[in-house]
Amino acid sequence: MNKRRISIISNDTKFFLKIANEFNNKYYKLMICENINNVINIDLDLLLIDTNIGYEESIYAIKKIRNKFLQGQVGIILCIDKIDIGNLNEYIEVGADDYLLNPFTTEELYIRVTNQIRLMNAEKKSNMKDIQFNALLNNTPYMSWFKDKDSNYIKVNNDLMVHSGKTMEQIKGRGDQYVWNGNIGDKCREYDLEVMNKRKQVVFDEVIIGKKGYREFNIYKAPVIDERDEVIGTIGVARDITELKNKDAKLQIFMDNLPFPVWLSDINGVHINGNKQFTQYFNINIDEPINQTSKKFFLEKYVKGIYKKNEEVIKRREPMKFEEYLETNKGRRAVEIYKTPVFDIGKEVIGITSALIDVTEIKEAEREIKKQAFTDSLTQISNRRALYNYMEKETDYSKIGMMYVDIDNFKDINDYYGHDFGDEVIISLSNRLREICKDNFLCRLGGDEFLIVFKNIENVDIICDKAKEILEKAYVQKNNNNYEFSLSIGIAMGDCTVNIDRLLMKVDIAMYKAKELGKNKFMIYTKELEDEKNLKLSIEKDLGNAIEKNEVKLFYQPQYTVDKKLKGFEALFRWKNDKYKNIPVIKIIEIMENSNLIIDMGYYIIREACKFAEKINENAKEKIIVSVNISPVQIMDKDFVAKIKSILKETGVCIDCLGIEITETVLLKNIEENIKKIKELKDIGIIISLDDFGTGYSSLNYIVKLPLSIIKIDRSFINGMDLQDEYTKILRLIIESAHSLNLPIVAEGVETEEQLDKLKHMNVDYIQGYLFSKPLEEEDALKLL
Repeated sequence: MNKRRISIISNDTKFFLKIANEFNNKYYKLMICENINNVINIDLDLLLIDTNIGYEESIYAIKKIRNKFLQGQVGIILCIDKIDIGNLNEYIEVGADDYLLNPFTTEELYIRVTNQIRLMNAEKKSNMKDIQFNALLNNTPYMSWFKDKDSNYIKVNNDLMVHSGKTMEQIKGRGDQYVWNGNIGDKCREYDLEVMNKRKQVVFDEVIIGKKGYREFNIYKAPVIDERDEVIGTIGVARDITELKNKDAKLQIFMDNLPFPVWLSDINGVHINGNKQFTQYFNINIDEPINQTSKKFFLEKYVKGIYKKNEEVIKRREPMKFEEYLETNKGRRAVEIYKTPVFDIGKEVIGITSALIDVTEIKEAEREIKKQAFTDSLTQISNRRALYNYMEKETDYSKIGMMYVDIDNFKDINDYYGHDFGDEVIISLSNRLREICKDNFLCRLGGDEFLIVFKNIENVDIICDKAKEILEKAYVQKNNNNYEFSLSIGIAMGDCTVNIDRLLMKVDIAMYKAKELGKNKFMIYTKELEDEKNLKLSIEKDLGNAIEKNEVKLFYQPQYTVDKKLKGFEALFRWKNDKYKNIPVIKIIEIMENSNLIIDMGYYIIREACKFAEKINENAKEKIIVSVNISPVQIMDKDFVAKIKSILKETGVCIDCLGIEITETVLLKNIEENIKKIKELKDIGIIISLDDFGTGYSSLNYIVKLPLSIIKIDRSFINGMDLQDEYTKILRLIIESAHSLNLPIVAEGVETEEQLDKLKHMNVDYIQGYLFSKPLEEEDALKLL
């Protein structure tokens, strides 16, 4: 398949080069050019213009392309900034087809380009159909026309214009009275109405006086029906039969000029006549079917059916339509056969005319569309739409179970190994699921998500056994190697009260709980899991309005030297909402981090802490530092450093009165970028503390990697001193190591004089804990000054 060629005119080569690298595939090839002169001689399908090249240059490029190529041959899409949107109408007027608002993603560009290509193809097909229709009319050796429902001419061919003596411009939109100067009109209108009302063809003879004089025509009229099965007009063909007096000759002429097989038989099934298309379709000579029965050109298995249908048409005395599959020299074909009884002067049926329309391609297209609608294109298993189709007749879900399978960290697989490998993982997993779950319904919901429906299940343990087997076989084979990946699986059973959407929600809840608990496992739905999810959603919703409702408060826990001299405060988040008063603060913070609410909330806390720091240091002899805990999610915000600097400027606080507390989790993702941001803040004077040292991923290596000012030892070590001597030894090692790097130590969670005394002997620098003070509201904290 030839790739569609797309050129890009932009000054931002770096950005579009990245887009091109991601975009180029088997369907498209992107080329980046600096100006229109580099593009004009390229054979291309689509042009992208980045309007950042300038208004005049953009207008010039559009006009240049439109002068070079006809409208529709080359599509033009603009990449436009919001500030340039006022010029959009001018761009469209000179020839632009569509636009994308900067910034945009590769996926958005891909969709927009694909839609434009489809539109251009559709326009080309429409123009081609128009050309073909005109060609058909003008190459038909008879007067031909198309009328609307009011019998006004829409299109006519040259023969009609010659005989009427009028041009297409004069004829279009006018009726027969005008076109034929009053010689005919009412009778033709009656035939038009009959054709449209009865939805059938009519054939009649008519004398039409025109530039060629008195001419007799054999006229065929048929209804034009659109895709909604509505009659929108009539089509007509008028054969000049002035010199023909033989009625059979007239019929033959008419039949031979129909674009489909037509034949005439008597009431006994003996063929009297057939047109050229009939003989060509069944690969027989023109005279061969005359006086022969259907056995001559239809297989024996079809003959009885043909006679039966003829008998039905004769009996009902009206046209009928039949759908059949026939064996021909072209193979098995799907056809529609229209049979119409022929009456003599006494209204007795003397024969049947049959017309055959080959609809094989239409039927195949319908089947393919249906298949595509219910099949996942990558794995060739069912898709989400097929799931709903499969379950639509189910009314009792009491013995139906579902398993929801999701690949863990699938984005990382795509990022590390490429999307082709990611597709192999998807295909491998679909095959593995099909192998393990056998006859149960399997579908790909989308992305890396699969669903299996188990019917007539008495016990959920049956599904659990399948889940265990799936988890054990989560790997893909490539180049004789097994690449393992992990899965999270949710399982749920239906009952008499649920429907498909409710059951899908249950397995979704269970699957995400499996992810939350570490992934690579399965979870069974319980009501408690749903209650937990609903609580999280409720908390997320209410947290979104917490600042506006003045529910967010900061408490400040003081930090002292070992000789009880106030050194600073740690700002602590509190949510004053009675609805959630029993939810631990740490749980609220986790929910904020998982929903990204922590970013806006974090900046609000920093701003309030800076205001407090500015207030307590206004008349202080020595600087008192106010420290704020920073989430790794917030550090990864691209504007993190800029916003911190903005808050410092806004509040007017001295930079070295603000402290930021981080944990080792900042090194789990975007390590280099995060360290760079922290270093930038330290370089301007902000105090950087490593919080909760000794827990999680703690390592002395982090003390060296991170640009730190202070180390805070976790309370678990302080409590451990009272239980095991080993804690004291480890503490002493940490303190000595930190001091050797000129890093002061803060001991958190100090609650007894005995702990304080031990810490003094280990040369701890600062103390924080209930021994000195619990976290205080701002008013009480100010009293300590």
